[in-house]
Amino acid sequence: MRKLVITSLIVACAGAHAFSFDIVSVGTFVPGTNYTASEIVVFETAPGSLTSLAVSGLVNNPGPSQFLTGSATWTGGGDSLTLAFVSAPVTSGSGFTASYSGTWSYTGGAGAFSGLTGTGSWSVVFNSANNNYSNHSFSGELNAVPEPASLALLGMAGFGYLSRRRRK
Repeated sequence: MRKLVITSLIVACAGAHAFSFDIVSVGTFVPGTNYTASEIVVFETAPGSLTSLAVSGLVNNPGPSQFLTGSATWTGGGDSLTLAFVSAPVTSGSGFTASYSGTWSYTGGAGAFSGLTGTGSWSVVFNSANNNYSNHSFSGELNAVPEPASLALLGMAGFGYLSRRRRK
């Protein structure tokens, strides 16, 4: 019985594996109240083979202090990953440059990125003087959600172990 409990714990822990997540991408953006960016992933430490990035967002509170909200979707092969992000209110940079930073949360994915949870930090730099250059960086942690069968097995093992102890 003890073996079953230990095996169940190992299975449940394997299903709850967390991994570091870091993606940096560069490209161009279309400026305006609503903005979109088309970028290529240049650095990635996460499962899957992501290559292209589509970012869309909204500049809220235009003026000296503004923040961004939006989403980012990466695709590549059979993998995709979508995050929602929001920046803290910041002041735009000087001249043609603006930079923002904030947090992101996982909203969906396919392939190596399906069925996850996660949050992290995010930053972006826009430069209108340099061909509308943009550089996004998302980092944080993604976690696998244990499948229901693993949780059920763990629960049954724990129940069996407790009932056996009670009989003694």
